[in-house]
Amino acid sequence: DKNNNYLELLNLYINNEKKHCNGDIILKKDFPVYFNSINNERIITVDNPFNDPRTKELTDSYLIPLNIKSKLDAPVRFEGKVIGVLCNEYTEKTHNWQLDEQSFCASIADIISIAIELNRRKRVEHMIF
Repeated sequence: DKNNNYLELLNLYINNEKKHCNGDIILKKDFPVYFNSINNERIITVDNPFNDPRTKELTDSYLIPLNIKSKLDAPVRFEGKVIGVLCNEYTEKTHNWQLDEQSFCASIADIISIAIELNRRKRVEHMIF
C-alpha cells in the first residue's frame, strides 16, 4: 500500500500445479525484519529461508504452508518507494541461487519499475494534451 504497511499477493503461479492464485496479505507489523530488508536491499537471496534472519519470521504463516525451501526476492520500486516484490521460490528442495538468476530477477524488477513509470508518464501526457 502507499504507506508500506502491507504487501498483497497479486499473482502466485504454482508451477507444479499449473495454477494461479492471489489475495493473501502480509502485514509489516507482523514481519518487520522482512519489510526492512525489502526496503533496504537490492535483492534478498536466501537458500534456506528458515535460518536467514531476513525471512525466518515468515516461517509459520508463509514458508511452511507453501512448502518454500528457497527464496529470491527483488523489490519493485517507484519514486523511491517499494511498491511490490518479485518473489521467486523453490518448493520441495533448497536451491543455491546462481549469480545469473539473481541478476535476472533484479533486472525483471527494474523492467517492471520502468513500465510503471512509462505508464504514469503516458497518463500525465494524455491529461496535458
